Amino acid sequence: MKIITRLKTRLGFTLVELLVVIALIAVLASMLLPTLNRATRSARSARCKSNLRQQGLALNLYLIDQSVYPVSSWSQLINAYIDQPYRNMKFGELSGVFDCPGDRSTGPRFASGSYGYNTVGLTTNYYYDTLALGLGGIEPGIDPSSRVPFFAHPTPDSDVKVPSDMIALGDGFSSLSVGTNLFHIHHNGTLTRQHMRGSPAPSDDWVGESDPVRLRHSGRLSIDFCDGHVESITVESLFVDNSDQALRRWNKDNQPHRERLLE
Repeated sequence: MKIITRLKTRLGFTLVELLVVIALIAVLASMLLPTLNRATRSARSARCKSNLRQQGLALNLYLIDQSVYPVSSWSQLINAYIDQPYRNMKFGELSGVFDCPGDRSTGPRFASGSYGYNTVGLTTNYYYDTLALGLGGIEPGIDPSSRVPFFAHPTPDSDVKVPSDMIALGDGFSSLSVGTNLFHIHHNGTLTRQHMRGSPAPSDDWVGESDPVRLRHSGRLSIDFCDGHVESITVESLFVDNSDQALRRWNKDNQPHRERLLE
């Protein structure tokens, strides 16, 4: 009888042994967690790129049919080719491939969901630019005081000189320099690099202002080019880098237009 009791006692765990097992599990979990987080971020980025490839394909189908790029209502125009559902009919907000899995913004979005369109390119006046360099279109020689919108005329296919080096669509943000503050980046229906004349140039302080963007894909944004290929580009390269190579990608004539940088 005593022998059986001893055997039963040996088959159980002591409190110390149980704590050791729990500690080992916690250590293993802490080792695996970064790997799992990286895998999750990688999966979100891959899905975002897939979304943009489908949007890019729809954009090119529209271009084949119309011979011009869409204007301000670009997402609804290209949605005719991919038929994505609406998240909110009241605001005309699209979902499906217009939803970036890394987008953590709340509240109503623009019609294009998480994504933006390179409407005006590198600009100093987003709304009334007499020489819009993006895809949204502009009536040449228009007087800004007349307040005619920049999308008066669509951009012909032939105006885009290097489609493989021209930003078309991407994670929807624009960069602004306003007043005494440095770059403020906000989520909207465009993907724009805008410089306001007379504002301070960007510095290291800009990093803190760009946190909402960095959280989307670990400091990178997914970008679709006019030829349909997709790249993952750093926030700095898109919004801060002032090299000719970085600037020309915003403009349909493939020129850097350095005259549009901050003065």
